[in-house]
Amino acid sequence: MTSFLLSNCSSPKLFTAEELKHFNRGETPYELVKEYQKKLSQATELIFIFPVWWWDLPAILKSFIDKVMLSGFAFLEEKTTGDLKGLLTYIEKTTVISTSTTDKDYIESEGGNAIQGVFIN
Repeated sequence: MTSFLLSNCSSPKLFTAEELKHFNRGETPYELVKEYQKKLSQATELIFIFPVWWWDLPAILKSFIDKVMLSGFAFLEEKTTGDLKGLLTYIEKTTVISTSTTDKDYIESEGGNAIQGVFIN
């Protein structure tokens, strides 16, 4: 079993114009992101553990998803319809564990279901 933690490639800062050019083409200028993609390519199970902050995922997790789960690696977009096709089909199981000081019903009624929106839809 291989595991890794988020690091500075997941820094929740605004993206530069140069970064956005890379990401929009499904590319990355970061060797660490390429290493994460390599590890994900060898994975059959993912486990995400994080707190819910302000009815949403933490910025560092969102940044990880934005920088690592790129077009051509994690998904393909049908140009005419915009439909997405997942490419990580070798991952057999994903577990999501979140914590909060507020109960699930309140979070969903006030802010929606961020976990559903990010990980399932």
